[in-house]
Amino acid sequence: LIGTFGGPFRVSGGGLDEPITPSSINVRQIDSFGCEATAPARTARAFFIQRGGTTLRSVRFNADLDDFESYDMCLNAEHIADSRLMRVVLQTGRPDILWVLREDGILSGMTVQGNENIAGWHRQKAGGLDANIIDVAVLPRSDKNDQLWVVVERMVNGATRRAVEFMADDAVFPDLEDFYTGPSDEDG
Repeated sequence: LIGTFGGPFRVSGGGLDEPITPSSINVRQIDSFGCEATAPARTARAFFIQRGGTTLRSVRFNADLDDFESYDMCLNAEHIADSRLMRVVLQTGRPDILWVLREDGILSGMTVQGNENIAGWHRQKAGGLDANIIDVAVLPRSDKNDQLWVVVERMVNGATRRAVEFMADDAVFPDLEDFYTGPSDEDG
């Protein structure tokens, strides 16, 4: 896939399972919505910000059409793009989360379960006085899920300060059955 100002394109070899060569190339436009000049996020499908920063789009294979198609991921959540979308990053884990930075400093997240075609939006605001998130990145870790890092700008004692912060891992609580050994120690 290639994202351009005019829209995403699918590029492949001349036929099925053929490599791209100077004499064998097939280029087909998927849609004409256009792409912002930012890096896309990729799972089993590609996510990109539409030209103008008005929505997040997903490109995935449609078996009924036997071709790729793009989908508006903000269709049922128009308020997510109340402010221009600036950057999209993918935090892989359980579940995967697409983080979209808005121009107003709010971070929107879309929890996705790609194989089940499930997605849900949520918004995150930084704490503090006049706090705005100004950049976002995801750092992979070998022993745990990816970790979200942000640059936050806020007022501290009348001065504007910037800080690099990260989102803590989810707390893991043991299940009640881990402690249950019999009726004598069951909580009433």
